[in-house]
Amino acid sequence: MFAHDIIILITDNDVCALQRKIDSVIAELEIWFNRNEFIISVSKTVVMSFHNRLTNFPVKLQVSFNKLNLEYMAESKYLGIYITETLN
Repeated sequence: MFAHDIIILITDNDVCALQRKIDSVIAELEIWFNRNEFIISVSKTVVMSFHNRLTNFPVKLQVSFNKLNLEYMAESKYLGIYITETLN
């Protein structure tokens, strides 16, 4: 089976807390996907860091799935809509 068009939003104001949340969510997802025999195409999976382009810079923390690093993108197409890291 394949899962298509999944978005996971993780937020926090503290960078260290955000990294812990990311690690925890990814670990739970890995277990769930493996248990349910879903396959995630890591090469087609992207990470985005949303931020306000005027006051903030993008925080790009380590994100990996099944021990493979996921690529950060400034723009991605989701259900026919282009989304940018500044949400423009």
